[in-house]
Formats: sequence, structure tokens, C-alpha cells
Amino acid sequence: MCFDPDFAMERDTTYITNITVGFKADSSEPKGSWRYKVVIKDKIAGTELPLEAGFKVK
Repeated sequence: MCFDPDFAMERDTTYITNITVGFKADSSEPKGSWRYKVVIKDKIAGTELPLEAGFKVK
């Protein structure tokens, strides 16, 4: 959970965060294209936002 739901003032207000997903490859990681998927869930509104991104390990 990003923050306590009691913090939310209005149901129709969007809060933005600076949270990032990171990956640090070391020499044992397989080379090639990697993809990751993240689903952001709003438990109060009952909605989900699927996100997908990728990168290459050389």
C-alpha cells in the first residue's frame, strides 16, 4: 500500500508517487531482452492498471 487510505481526502483525487522499479544486472544474469509487468491496484475503487516495460542486458 502506498499510503494509509485514511489520508485520501476525496475519492476522485489522483495522487502521484515517484516510486520506480529498478533492476541491477550482475555478471551472472542472462544476456538478452527482459520484460517486466506490474499491476497497480486501487482497492477502494476496485480498478487495476497493468503496466509493462522492458530493457536489454548486454
